Amino acid sequence: MTVSYKIIVDAAGDFFPGTLETYSIPVVPMEVTVGDTSFTYTPDIDPDQILEYYTSLKEGSKPTTSQVTAYQYNEFFTPFLEQGEDILYLSLDSAISGMCDQAILTSRDLKNKYPERQIEVVDTLSATAGIGLLLERAIKNKEEGLSLLDNANDLRKHSKSIVHLFVVEDLYHLKRGGRISALTAMVTTALNIKPILYVSENGELLPLTKARGMRQSMKEIANLFDKSRLPEFNDQVIISHSLAQKSVDMITPMIQNITGNDKIPSVITSPVIGAHVGTGMLALCFYGRRNP
Repeated sequence: MTVSYKIIVDAAGDFFPGTLETYSIPVVPMEVTVGDTSFTYTPDIDPDQILEYYTSLKEGSKPTTSQVTAYQYNEFFTPFLEQGEDILYLSLDSAISGMCDQAILTSRDLKNKYPERQIEVVDTLSATAGIGLLLERAIKNKEEGLSLLDNANDLRKHSKSIVHLFVVEDLYHLKRGGRISALTAMVTTALNIKPILYVSENGELLPLTKARGMRQSMKEIANLFDKSRLPEFNDQVIISHSLAQKSVDMITPMIQNITGNDKIPSVITSPVIGAHVGTGMLALCFYGRRNP
């Protein structure tokens, strides 16, 4: 008898519009604190609350996030196991968070408690919409009949083909998180230089190049996209942004012209990631050579 399995993601991901609802994908919630206010984030949160959150960041609030603990994973996974379902969990990049390790530890404990069940934790080596791209693949694989293990192994293989290109409007949060030095932040801000970053094959967020101003940044990201993309995945391109609609409006026609795909979705960045990049960030995620 074929045992069904549940695909689960966490709240650090950004997803294609409608996917979570259409396929009933559970999302592990995450805690976000800004100022004196804490809230539990999942993608179905009131959009006005997300707007208030990013507005407070723009006004100088210092946000923090709390990674999911082993106890919280246990509480979230257990009901599915008790219902007779195995679990395929797509975790936030292990190079930027310890959540993947916590999920693996939890899965080992739960396998001892439920020896007839299977749990596969996939380190996506991704964040934001990169997780969303892998979720689309996981759903497609499951619909085509791939077993839990085969699906997990396919996602691990293709995770290194997910490209993330980032640019930020405000360097404050990258400086606060230790991604760039205070001196670099000061000089680049004064000269209106925008560093373009990417996620390496090991999942590290690294600087790639830079451009002066957001318009030139969008042109450079489009150029990098064209050089490193895999054309057979032209329908799997997604933009994530933290209230950077002007940048979205600039880059979307560039990507449409390159791919011939007039449906390039853009989604608001999870506040979990927004805490580390601030407002005005744009990320382009797609299949290609991971080190552009």
